[in-house]
Amino acid sequence: MTKKLLAIFFAFYLLFSFIKNASVVQAQANQASSAQSAQLWRCLQATSPTVQRDKPPPPMADITVSGKGFISFQDIFIVMCVPPFKGATTGYKCSTGNANSDRLIFGSDLTGTISPSSIQLPPGTEPPNPVQASGDTIYAVLRMFNPKGHLTYAFFGVTISEPKVIPGQGSTIQYGTFEFQQDPQVQGGCKSIRWDPFGRVFDSQSLEPISNVRVTLLNKDKLFADMPGLTNPEITEADGVYNFFVDIKGKDPETFYVVPLKSTHTFTASPNLNPNYNKAYYDIYKPDEPIIEAPGVPEHRDIPLDPGLNPPFRSNPVSMTAAAVRLGRYTRYEGTVSHPLSIITLIGKNSLTEVARTNADREGYWTILVPNDNVPQNESLKLQIIKVDITTLSHNSPSNSFGQKFRQIFSTLFQRVLAKTSKVVSAQPLTSNEDLEFQPILSYIEGFAKDKDGNIIPNATVNVKLEMSDGVYFQTTADENGFFIIAPERLPIFNYYLEFVPPNSAVGIKTSTVDFATDNEEHLTANNTNLMAATKNGESLIPTAPPSEPPPAEVTNADNSKPSFFAGNNFNLILTVVALVVLLGVAGGVLMYIRKKKSETDDLL
Repeated sequence: MTKKLLAIFFAFYLLFSFIKNASVVQAQANQASSAQSAQLWRCLQATSPTVQRDKPPPPMADITVSGKGFISFQDIFIVMCVPPFKGATTGYKCSTGNANSDRLIFGSDLTGTISPSSIQLPPGTEPPNPVQASGDTIYAVLRMFNPKGHLTYAFFGVTISEPKVIPGQGSTIQYGTFEFQQDPQVQGGCKSIRWDPFGRVFDSQSLEPISNVRVTLLNKDKLFADMPGLTNPEITEADGVYNFFVDIKGKDPETFYVVPLKSTHTFTASPNLNPNYNKAYYDIYKPDEPIIEAPGVPEHRDIPLDPGLNPPFRSNPVSMTAAAVRLGRYTRYEGTVSHPLSIITLIGKNSLTEVARTNADREGYWTILVPNDNVPQNESLKLQIIKVDITTLSHNSPSNSFGQKFRQIFSTLFQRVLAKTSKVVSAQPLTSNEDLEFQPILSYIEGFAKDKDGNIIPNATVNVKLEMSDGVYFQTTADENGFFIIAPERLPIFNYYLEFVPPNSAVGIKTSTVDFATDNEEHLTANNTNLMAATKNGESLIPTAPPSEPPPAEVTNADNSKPSFFAGNNFNLILTVVALVVLLGVAGGVLMYIRKKKSETDDLL
């Protein structure tokens, strides 16, 4: 009997050893996979404890950036990204603020793309230096000059290794590929920073922003303020925004006045002001009211103009900024629109299928986080803006009422169902920026290199180029059939395009991600391949990421999808639990067998 028990326990010892070794092998395999990446990108939290969110940005601001998951004793480059202002492109403009660091990361100097802003890291050091992690965490303070109100600044931490040939992939050369290691659904790291503009000029009756208003800044003597680097007067655009970057020297506050001029409106101390104004505007400014501005603490003022007997000013909303970035299994879209509280929808350019929607805030800022499997691969997304009449919104209902919260929850659920069922958007009074399109930032590439006529290009050189720099970030070669594959970890998280260079030719053929997916639609359908979600026959092609820590990040219009419980370390846990259950069962059976034998022996005696 003793020999049998020893044999049973020895068998379970071998089982536990196998499970433990399997865990170690899996961890080593994951480490080997991630070690091939030349660039690792991680979101950072950006905060500024000395700057108020609802105030304009100061001429100089110290910003704290922090993040986790980094490797010790490795240089980490801090990259600042900002959406383009009023452009047809939807790609971020990014830079480290250091020309040499930019060339290392992007292949070219991009410091001019974030102008007029600049960075010091640490404060007082130019150009900015890389930082290093303490443990797995970075916590650094950078100094930012000339931030702009109404723009969002995102920060990333990037680690780099030298370009190298990837083993087992022949002539495939890795120039500086991107890998994003966080899931924005479960990481608290993706936190951008932004400030309000100095002020907005709006119609007191329609509550819409007014364009083409001449706004002049006066000094304490009510004379024209003339300072180096100051644009004065300013002419408002579609969002009614004006910004005066006043750098106050010394420690004492200074006094200023603002004078708006519009031929169809009057600036009066008692305008016919719609009571709903406070849903979008605040810090209301009146004529001859002194603005006392302390050094480094800009003041915000919104200015109502009264149309009097003239028709109230009304205009169609337009996009002021817009950009997209792929964050793991999601794509984040964000921007600002001219009209506060507008409804923002993303729809397929050709199918007119609504993918997501949200509401802009009182400054016109909006953001949407969409699962990649909800983003079409073969068409771009158009931005449509539905204007909200602020004058007709309920004025008496408190913003935190139970009824309003219930309506918001119901509306969110309805929007998700709408996206899932691919319902076509019904006709509504809306506007869209015809030139503004979000190209899909594909997570995976598989297909054939083709020219503009659809002819396959055998043995073509395939370049992946980042739109913001036009530099080559990944290069491979198609086979004799023109077929090639680029894995998810080899693709940028920002907007990019493909370039096919035929053999014995120096001229490349530029191909957008939409055109590539469209040209290869038959192949992708036959092989059940989704380039946005990086799935093939329902199986994910994205390397398993290390487990992330809660709490979940706040997202808009995104499914709370979770990884399978039978993945990674969870699977090993299941094996352990099963083994324990079996062990207890066998031990119980052995004890029952011993008791039964003992009972039979006693009966014989």
